[in-house]
Amino acid sequence: MVRHGYTRSFATGLVAGSSVLGMLIPPSLSMIVYAVLAEVSVGRMFLAGIGPGLLLAALFSGTILLLATFRPQAVFDRTEGHAGLTLSPGQMARRGLPIAGLMALVLGGLYGGFLNPTEAGAAGALGALVVALMRRSLGGGRLWQILVETGQITVSVLFLVMAASFFSRMLAMSGLPAALGGMLLSGPVGPWGFLVLYLAIVVVLGCLIDSISIVLILLPIAVPVAQAAGFDMIWFGVMTVVAVEIGLLTPPFGLSVFTIKSAMNDPALRVGDIFRGAFPFVSTMIACLVVLAIFPGIATWLARP
Repeated sequence: MVRHGYTRSFATGLVAGSSVLGMLIPPSLSMIVYAVLAEVSVGRMFLAGIGPGLLLAALFSGTILLLATFRPQAVFDRTEGHAGLTLSPGQMARRGLPIAGLMALVLGGLYGGFLNPTEAGAAGALGALVVALMRRSLGGGRLWQILVETGQITVSVLFLVMAASFFSRMLAMSGLPAALGGMLLSGPVGPWGFLVLYLAIVVVLGCLIDSISIVLILLPIAVPVAQAAGFDMIWFGVMTVVAVEIGLLTPPFGLSVFTIKSAMNDPALRVGDIFRGAFPFVSTMIACLVVLAIFPGIATWLARP
C-alpha cells in the first residue's frame, strides 16, 4: 500500500489555513486598515508582516510534519499507486511566472522605495490587467464586470473607514479610551493583561463577524490604551492581524472555511469537515501569537530603521 493522497478534511483545512497565511504576507488589506486607523506607515506594516509570515509558514510546516508522523490517518488516504502531476514544468512556469512578476513589481517597487503604497496598488492593477489581456481572459464583458465589482468594494471599504474615523473621534471626545486605559493599566490587569484580554476578545469576535469589522470596531478603543501601555504600534498591529485572521478559521463564521466549501462545489464535503481539518492550524496560529509576544523583534526588525 502506498500512501499518496490527503484526506479531504485535512486538504481543505490546509488550504483554508494557507489562505489566512496569505493575508498576513503583504500586501494585506487588514494591515492597510490598521495602518490608517492607528496612523502608522503602511509600508512599515507590510515589512513587519514578513517575519511573522515566515514564522507562521514554518509553524504550519512543522504542524503538517507532526500530524503526518503521529496521526497519519488524519492526513493521508491509503490507496494503490501514485498520483501523477496534472501540469508539466513548462505549463507551471507559464502560469506562475506572470504572477511572480506581478508580485515583484508591486512588492519590489514598494520596498525598493520607487513606489508609495497608493502607486504600488495602481502598478499592481495595471500589471494584473496586462496579465489578463495576455491570457485573453477578459472577453464577454468581463472587464466591465470587474470594474463594477472593484468600485463596489472600494466604496464599501471607504465608507467603513470613514465611519470608523467618526467613531474614533467620538470616542476620543467622550474620554472613554483614556478612562479605560487608566482603569486597566493602573489596576491588577496591567499592560500584558490588557494584551491577553484584547487578543481574546478579537478571537471571540472572529467567531461571529468578519475581520475588517473587528478592526474597525475595536481599534478606536484599543489603540489609545496600547499607546498608553507603551506597546510598539507596529508590533501591536501584527498581533492584531494574526488574532483577527484566526477568526477566519473558527466556527460558526469562518469566512475562509465557507469560501473553500463554495469553491470545492462538492456536496459530500461538509463544512464541519473543513473546520476539523483547519483546527490544527488554528492552534498553530495561537502558538504564533505566543512566540510573537515573547519575541517582538520578529515583527519589528525589518520595520524599524
